[in-house]
Amino acid sequence: MQEYTIIFRDGFAKGLRAATRSPKNAQTLVLSEGAVPEDGVLRALEEINTFGHTLAAAWPFPQVFNLKTMTLVATQTELFSYELGVLTSLIAGLPVGSTWTVADYWPYIVATNGAVMVTRNPQSGVWAIYDEGRIPACRCLADLNGQLILGGIMEAGYA
Repeated sequence: MQEYTIIFRDGFAKGLRAATRSPKNAQTLVLSEGAVPEDGVLRALEEINTFGHTLAAAWPFPQVFNLKTMTLVATQTELFSYELGVLTSLIAGLPVGSTWTVADYWPYIVATNGAVMVTRNPQSGVWAIYDEGRIPACRCLADLNGQLILGGIMEAGYA
């Protein structure tokens, strides 16, 4: 039996394939569990098990967002910052919605769970429910090259 050696360097740099119809032998990853491609190698994800002991949250919570200058942890009704193993509540008592989506324009941050939108004031750093009306109520949001993209815009606002 003849042996073949295939070097899979490009796949680590490219990461996950963009579509299921990618050509064969394109050297992209089909699945990556517990690791992310970074600088041409697979880097293991840091295990986060602290939250399970301190937060009463059922799957798919807590959610963890690694933002530009902070780590944001979300449960159904509360947002926390996570630093050096310590969770600090940022805003609590929020209405239950779906999973959270976050757009990071540090120092301004906007997040929604489809039931409420919250923002971080860039001057004071205080988190509050957004009610100014310039951003329409939506079910989800994302940042695309510095532009805020909204999904599921609701005409009447949040219920």
